[in-house]
Amino acid sequence: MIAKTTTGSDFEGALTYGAGQRQGRGKEPGEAPLLVVSNVIPGSPKEMAQDMQAVAARSKRVRKPVWHTVLSWKAGEAVSQAQKVAAAKRYCELMGAPIDRHQVVVYEHRDKQHAHVHIYLNRVPIDGGPALRTDNNFYRQPAVTRQISQELGMD
Repeated sequence: MIAKTTTGSDFEGALTYGAGQRQGRGKEPGEAPLLVVSNVIPGSPKEMAQDMQAVAARSKRVRKPVWHTVLSWKAGEAVSQAQKVAAAKRYCELMGAPIDRHQVVVYEHRDKQHAHVHIYLNRVPIDGGPALRTDNNFYRQPAVTRQISQELGMD
C-alpha cells in the first residue's frame, strides 16, 4: 500500500472529484461508492463541502484546509471493502486526524487496475484544537502504510 497526499482549499472540487462527478485528465465521470462519512452532514458533495468549509472557517490561520490522500494497493491485490474502510480510518488516526475529531469523507474509485480509495480530511478539527500538520508527510507515510498493511494482514 502506498499513500499520496496533497492539500488544497476547495472542498467542493475535491469532493466532487471523489464522488466521481467531475471529468478530468481525459476521463469520464463514473460511480464512486462513498465508504466513510464522519462528522459531516451526509448529502451531495456540494452539501458536504459546505459543511466542511464552515468548520474550516473557524481557523483564521489555515489557508489550505483540504487534505486529500489516495491510498493505493498493488494491481491484482485482493482488498475487501472492509479492509479499505479499516485502512482509511487507521490512516487518519496514525496521521493525527482521528475520525472522532476530524471531518472525514472516503470514496472508493474503480477506474484503475489497482484498488484505491480517496480520503478527504478537514485539517481543522471539529473541537477547535490545532490544525493537522502537513510537514514531513512524505517521510511519515511509508511507515504508516507499512504499519496498516501489517495490522490488516496485507503484506
